[in-house]
Amino acid sequence: RAAANVLVPLFEATSSGYHVVSDLRTLTSFTPSVGAMGQLDLWSVRSKIRSVRVVGGSYLARLVSRGACRVMGIPCVLADAAP
Repeated sequence: RAAANVLVPLFEATSSGYHVVSDLRTLTSFTPSVGAMGQLDLWSVRSKIRSVRVVGGSYLARLVSRGACRVMGIPCVLADAAP
C-alpha cells in the first residue's frame, strides 16, 4: 500500500503513461488481499499505467499481480530476473 500511496499522486500529476516494474525478489511474506488493495488504490490512474513487469516473487504473489493487472486492463509480464 505504501507504494500505491507514492505512485497515485505521481500518475495523477502527469499526462504521459508509465511502464512499471514491480520487483518482488526480496519479498518475505505475502497475502492475497494486497492485490485487492493495490487495485483499489490504483483504479483511478490505471489508464496511465502502460504495462507492469513483475520480477521474482512467490508463485502466489505473481499470480495475484497478474490477476490485478488483468482486472484493470493493464498488460503484465512475469520475469524471473531484471533485464
